[in-house]
Amino acid sequence: MTKFPALLAALSLPLLVSAQITPEIEWQRCLGGSGFEDVFSSAQTTDGGFIIAGATDSNNGQVTGFQGGASDFWVVKLDAAGNLQWQRTLGGSATDNIGEVQQTSDGGYIVAGSTSSNDGDVTGNNGNFDCWAVKLDAQGATEWQRTYGGSSSDVCWAVVVTLDGGYVLAGSTNSTDGDVTSNNGAADLWAVKIDPQGNILWQRTFGGNFGEIAFAADNTADGGVVLAGYAESNTGDVTGHNGLQDFWVVKLDADGDLEWQRCLGGSGIEIAFGVRQTSDGGYAVAGRSNSVDGDVTGVQGVSDYWVVRLNSAGDLLWQKTLGGSASDAGRHVYQSPDGGLVVIGSVGSEDGDVSTPLGGGDIWMVKLNDEGDLIWQKTMGGSGGESARSIFTTADGGYFVAGGTYSNDGDVSDNHGGGDLWVVKLGAEPTTVDEVGLNHQLSIYPNPVESNVTIDIPSLSAEHLSFRWQDESGRDVGSGLIPWSTVTDGSVTLSTKSLLPGVYVLWMEGRGWNGAARIIKVR
Repeated sequence: MTKFPALLAALSLPLLVSAQITPEIEWQRCLGGSGFEDVFSSAQTTDGGFIIAGATDSNNGQVTGFQGGASDFWVVKLDAAGNLQWQRTLGGSATDNIGEVQQTSDGGYIVAGSTSSNDGDVTGNNGNFDCWAVKLDAQGATEWQRTYGGSSSDVCWAVVVTLDGGYVLAGSTNSTDGDVTSNNGAADLWAVKIDPQGNILWQRTFGGNFGEIAFAADNTADGGVVLAGYAESNTGDVTGHNGLQDFWVVKLDADGDLEWQRCLGGSGIEIAFGVRQTSDGGYAVAGRSNSVDGDVTGVQGVSDYWVVRLNSAGDLLWQKTLGGSASDAGRHVYQSPDGGLVVIGSVGSEDGDVSTPLGGGDIWMVKLNDEGDLIWQKTMGGSGGESARSIFTTADGGYFVAGGTYSNDGDVSDNHGGGDLWVVKLGAEPTTVDEVGLNHQLSIYPNPVESNVTIDIPSLSAEHLSFRWQDESGRDVGSGLIPWSTVTDGSVTLSTKSLLPGVYVLWMEGRGWNGAARIIKVR
């Protein structure tokens, strides 16, 4: 079998991590007023646009209706091109902290967070901070609002629309009265199931003698929910605690009963900010870590992105730390259509895994394959500082990133002052490869491919061609020879039936000729 020259072997690494294969910015929008705005979640809507949940203390620019206090919920609807369709402020005269927004089956929206107000848009506060849920119609008008909690502090950071049309709110509680029926000590993780009208169906507290909280939640295919945040206890519902704060992942069934829980981390601090069920029935969890022991290996600085994959039973499959010598924190994780993971957050590092820093702290987007290998990474922002808390794949195969910015340069333009809500629409990941060092860019079709791919071949004086399939981690997953006699009308067809769905590089070589192409295998 023909061996590939050292040139191709040397090219394989830069080809796979080259900045030229990262998705490019199609458009970006700064949204806000002269005060402070930030993003906590976003989602694509059924009309192809976007809904964004943020916070504001402005009452000018694009913000109207601010109620006062430290901050209000700010809900923003954009069309598919990023144009503002409507915005709503929600709150009272105290502090209102938004957590998450999701579109509902009727085309409206469920918004959840926390409030210490008891006026303006807020009624029924039970004392201190309450969880606060607001149901909006498709145009942003309020249909109902409800507060949940007791006389102490109750906060909500996540909401999911359950398979039966209800909602699960997730956060923490310090109360032992009102809507809260039990507490294990200090702050407990708190999950509340409500019906489409906001009535409580069940509520559950989980924790130990110290503090537990959920920052993220996701539906599971069996009708339950998975929650992620941190645990400080090693008593009560919490077992296997490793140190100061651990990732805490909790799986509930459809009735809110605990199926399993996992503590993940080392002797330092781990906080999970994002969780998603993956297509194989397992779970991806992302956050930050500063440990160098226990479940954690490879931390490079003050703190790193920490990404873990669990199987369906919650057992650890792999873990990955990413970052540099400063403070870096992953905030959200999403599974891409090819089975890989995309993680978004913020970095203060300008070394290690982080390339092309822009200054002041950047949004950092990383793509991992399904085994945790880094495929590519991308920084976005300007000189003033950015962070991101939300990412998802858009209907056109690109990505939507939502966060906050203090910049008005670099990738950022039209900042309204202070910190603005910042959204970025990225295109799809390119399906061609960097041509540096190659003397031919393969022409391939179809792409994406199901079972067979056709490659145009130049006229060569060769007995045969050699080919090699390589996955995105750089591993060879197939190779062979193509007799020249099988080249018909300047093209050759290769079977892709043995390849699993994902992204691959096809390398080909003939006499004095070599080429490569990136191919997406589906089904």
